[in-house]
This record gives sequence, C-alpha cells and structure tokens, in this order.
Amino acid sequence: MNMFQKWNHLSIRMKLFSGFLAIVLTGGIGMLILNVQLLNVVRNSEEVTNQSVPKLVTQLQVKSMIMERINFVMLYVTTGNEDFVRKFDEASGRAAQIEKKLLDGASPQEKSAVEQFIYHSEDWEFLLRDRVIPVYQLGNKKDAISTLNTEAQPIAVKLMNEVEKLSQRKSAELYDIYQDAIANAWSAVKLSYVVIGVILLLAIYFALYLSRMMTHPVLFLLHGVRKMTKGDFTARVDVKTGMNLGNSEMLLIK
Repeated sequence: MNMFQKWNHLSIRMKLFSGFLAIVLTGGIGMLILNVQLLNVVRNSEEVTNQSVPKLVTQLQVKSMIMERINFVMLYVTTGNEDFVRKFDEASGRAAQIEKKLLDGASPQEKSAVEQFIYHSEDWEFLLRDRVIPVYQLGNKKDAISTLNTEAQPIAVKLMNEVEKLSQRKSAELYDIYQDAIANAWSAVKLSYVVIGVILLLAIYFALYLSRMMTHPVLFLLHGVRKMTKGDFTARVDVKTGMNLGNSEMLLIK
C-alpha cells in the first residue's frame, strides 16, 4: 500500500491532525531558518562593529592629543608657566600609548598609513621638544614662537589631516558594514514572506481538500436521493471506502 492509499484510509481526525502538524512543522522550520539568519546578521555586525568602533575612537583620541600637546607648548611660550611643560610631557606619554594602540589594532591595509603617521608625529614632537621649548628656555621667546607658528603648527595640521583620512576610511567601513547588515536583514524578511506564503498556501490547499473530501460524498448521496424522489428506484450510490469519524462511520461515495 503506497502513501496515497494509506492517506485515503486514515480517519478524518488523523487527516486533520496530520495536515495541521505538517503546516506547523513547515512554519516552525521556516521560522527557525529565519531566526538563524537574523542571528547571523546580528552576530556578524556586532563582531565587525566591536572591532571597528574602538579603532575609530582611538583615531579620534590621537587627533585630540595633537591639539593638546601643541596647546600646552603654546601656553608655555606665551606665559612661561613650567606646569605646561610638565603637562606637555604627560600628554606625550599618553599620545605614545594611544599611537601604539592604534598601530596594534590597525588592519593590514591600514598599517602602512599608521606607521607613516607615527613617524611624522615623532618628528613633530621632536620639533616641539628640541627646537621650541629649549629656545624659549634660553630666553629667545621670539624665535620659539616663530618656529611654533611657521613650522610646528602647519605640521600639526597635516598630522590631523592624516588622522582624519584614517577616520574617514573607518567611518566608510562602518557604513558599509551597516549597509550589508540592512541588506541581509531585508533578505531575511523576504525569506519570512516566502515562508508565510507557503504556510498560507498549504493551509488553503488543506482546507479545500478537506472541504471536498467531506462534502463530495454528501453531494453524490443527495443526487441519488433526488433520483429516488422522482421515482427512479433503480438509482444506486456506490460506496468507495469507509472512513472512521471519531466513534461513528462516514461513507465516502463516488
């Protein structure tokens, strides 16, 4: 006996249960696939974001440290307050740590640009430490301020532009990540539409099948009864099979 014959000999209760179970399983599998895909989208986005955002923050910190150091030197050569030299040294130590962190976290594509920036940053700091501060300490305030304005500040602007380029690359990378996440999420939503559509089609087909299975024999029976009421007592209704309906019996008529 093949599957189709076995299905025909099932009771209506079992057919209802089997059909409902098939629809539920289809929906469950579809929702599981959808959830797995959405979780992968979220997991991948979080992973890349957790790598990219700290790098972007570090780059912004490097830019801030450039401004902080040159401001301390500017305040020192204009006020003569030795506290600003101490603050400059502290800022230089923090900047070295942040630049090392930036280099350690750089991707292979970024590493060359970051190394070049650090090299330029060290030259610039050497200019402040050995050609601006000592000249002022020797009593030549005019030359110290001139070197600061004509050499140190333009280099500081170039350094900040280099950091800005790195930040723009990282921002563009984050934008691409979020665009990919949105595209993947939309694919998951479209998949959910397909799953819902399949479930609805199965439900409609099963409802039509059960409706036909339960009403078709009744229509044949009514057709035979009408013939008999018109005096045609030779009319017969053939029984195809019996189907168990709970505790009662229902005849399938052909």
